[in-house]
Amino acid sequence: MSSDLVLITGGSGLIGIKTIHLALEAGYSVRAAVRSQAKADLILATPTVKAINPGPRLTFVTVPDMLADGAYDEAVKGAKYIMHIASGTIHGDDSESDYDAHFIRPALKGTLGILDSAFNTISGRKGAYPFLLHIFRVQCHCGSTPITTEHLISSPMLAYSYSDSAICS
Repeated sequence: MSSDLVLITGGSGLIGIKTIHLALEAGYSVRAAVRSQAKADLILATPTVKAINPGPRLTFVTVPDMLADGAYDEAVKGAKYIMHIASGTIHGDDSESDYDAHFIRPALKGTLGILDSAFNTISGRKGAYPFLLHIFRVQCHCGSTPITTEHLISSPMLAYSYSDSAICS
């Protein structure tokens, strides 16, 4: 079993909780980046996490604003792997009309921010390449119809799911 440290962002969300559970189950140590202590408490109270009884293998770092410059600088230190799952959230208000500004751009900025923090952490360590980065161009579909920008600005759920899964150039 591996004891390598995995940094997981977005751990209090549905996918994040499952990711934390699977990483702990596989023997990894997990540092979950959370926005508040309440989010850390939520993760600790999750039955699947409680059942593993992770003890010191599950730690938390508070990152209140993932869009702030250097937000993840401390969080990435010592992590061998990073799983960036965090994204903006829907607050039940469908009146937001600028989904690009509300979901897509923040997701892009948050992703670039954590990559920046990772790069700054590993630069200067000769021969140390703990992060293997893949950039995928994701084509999203709704049935057999590709999702376009016009679709995104008409639906908060499409904008949210797209921001959670892709960086578009």
